[in-house]
Amino acid sequence: MIIVNKGAVAREDMKRDIAPLLARKELQKEYQWRDNVLSGKTADSMTLEGTASFRPLDRIQDPNAMRKQRDDYKRNYERTAPITLSALQQNELWKKAKVLKDKITIGMVSKHDLHPVSQRLISNNGIAKLAVVADYDKLRDTKAIERNQAWYKRNEKDLQELKRILRMLEPDNPDIANLERFRPN
Repeated sequence: MIIVNKGAVAREDMKRDIAPLLARKELQKEYQWRDNVLSGKTADSMTLEGTASFRPLDRIQDPNAMRKQRDDYKRNYERTAPITLSALQQNELWKKAKVLKDKITIGMVSKHDLHPVSQRLISNNGIAKLAVVADYDKLRDTKAIERNQAWYKRNEKDLQELKRILRMLEPDNPDIANLERFRPN
């Protein structure tokens, strides 16, 4: 008799690491390209006379190494591919993401402090004009970079966990793990 606890499987699925969308596309492209070459498909190349077809497999020195690379890309793609979550799992992950977001925004350096600007008179080709420039004096006086580095070091584990959860919840959104949208003004 085999007893399967679906709750344990669901908890393990919720810990899965999902690669960013662009990384998954790159893994899939590399895997498929190697698979096409190893299957013996022909490719076209441009010559001075026009186009010519050839088999890339005939020009590979070590097909076994390419098979190993293909298998590695395939394994990494499948390991980091998104899975379908149940509504209960999604609700639990959204709640956890909300708690983590609230936790990391405490002490987060504001956009105004991290990217201070001021209007200064600058010379452009000998012509003086008023321009908006970065205010490095204010940046140095407020120690915003040091504060941001300390904040990041303090919250690094939670930041990575929040990014992982958000990528799991919305795997096809390339900007979902950008935490700058939570930074206060």
